[in-house]
Amino acid sequence: MIKSIINRFCKRLDISVLYESAAGIKCLNNISVNNLHQYLASGGIQSLRAENLYMCMDRLKDPYTLLYTNILDSPHFELMQILRDGGDIMCSAYIKRLIRGTLDPRSPIRVDHRYIQSLRNTFESKINSIRAGTYNPVEVIVVSGQYFVGDGRHTAALCALEGIAPKCIDISPVVYDTFNWWCYRKMLKERNSYKKHMQFFDSVMAGIDGQRNLSITA
Repeated sequence: MIKSIINRFCKRLDISVLYESAAGIKCLNNISVNNLHQYLASGGIQSLRAENLYMCMDRLKDPYTLLYTNILDSPHFELMQILRDGGDIMCSAYIKRLIRGTLDPRSPIRVDHRYIQSLRNTFESKINSIRAGTYNPVEVIVVSGQYFVGDGRHTAALCALEGIAPKCIDISPVVYDTFNWWCYRKMLKERNSYKKHMQFFDSVMAGIDGQRNLSITA
């Protein structure tokens, strides 16, 4: 309740606040370029096998982070299976993590009947668009030759469930968003708790250095 009030206050003042939780770094009024991803896309749309798609940075500590987890091993894929088979969604790792705040950068979420129904509705809508081929491409970030899902985790998981190689579009420039590096600076203060994220950002910086050296020698 208090966090909700503070979040509305931050939105009104157009400010963003990072705070440390037991699970990792969370944010009030997440001001980032997420809604501008389409303008950062580079290259055309390509189909990628689910086996080549990995979960991206989530600002969670090593015991909780899904970074470097293949989409087929993710809670999102398990959730799609449960929704398809009509199982108990509340027993899924996805919902348990969501309630604890260990699923993604969001704070813990209260899950009620309306939320469950919205998941079912979204599942039906998305699976229809996938079968019709009208779904939005999965947005991926390429780091050291690996494809990380920047946005579209549910789409990628559902495509995999349908045996379809999802359409993907490269939005790698988003990794240089100042917000991500603001979070990185906070992680540095507890780098032993964020070893996977340190590895990810080290790979990003190695890529930058490689491009710089290439341009110098060219």
